Amino acid sequence: MGIAEFDFETDQIQPWLKTLPAGYQPQFLGALPPIELHKAICESWAVIVNPSWNSPETFCCSAVEAQACNRTVFGIAAGGLKETVYQGQFKTLTTGKSPEALGDLILKGLANMEAVAENGKLAGEFVRSQFNQQKISNTWIQLLSGQSIDSNILSTWDTPKAHAYDFLRWTGTGMAVKSVYARLLNRPH
Repeated sequence: MGIAEFDFETDQIQPWLKTLPAGYQPQFLGALPPIELHKAICESWAVIVNPSWNSPETFCCSAVEAQACNRTVFGIAAGGLKETVYQGQFKTLTTGKSPEALGDLILKGLANMEAVAENGKLAGEFVRSQFNQQKISNTWIQLLSGQSIDSNILSTWDTPKAHAYDFLRWTGTGMAVKSVYARLLNRPH
């Protein structure tokens, strides 16, 4: 189904990482249980989410959680990330379709850590205002009563492919399929 690109990390990200100084190496944590994810976010200076154009997020809970922890999120300006990632003070989403484009944003962040920290605080305020319990409840009530809602986020779930991606993410089926496929190809997952 093309849920993730198997070769993206090995063919694109890893060669790019080799060009970075040792102190600038990001850590790829993969899928983590919620408590471990929260701990990793709190220990980080920023978070990189879904560096792939071929598998865009419709609604990235990890990006929202990272911002709720006052962390800046770097990623691709595609899918739901355009609506869920704060973009006020410091540009952190790339429109360039290459690892280098995302890498340039990250390196700019590493060169300006104070701006990234300030952006993280503003991102925290953004997600707490956009995704608080009252706002979510009001949106659900509007949807269930047939009223139109003031949100761009739901417009990203307009294709069967987007629904399939989220179903596979929510159920963990996507990771299981990826693991089986990797074993069939004798690749690490």
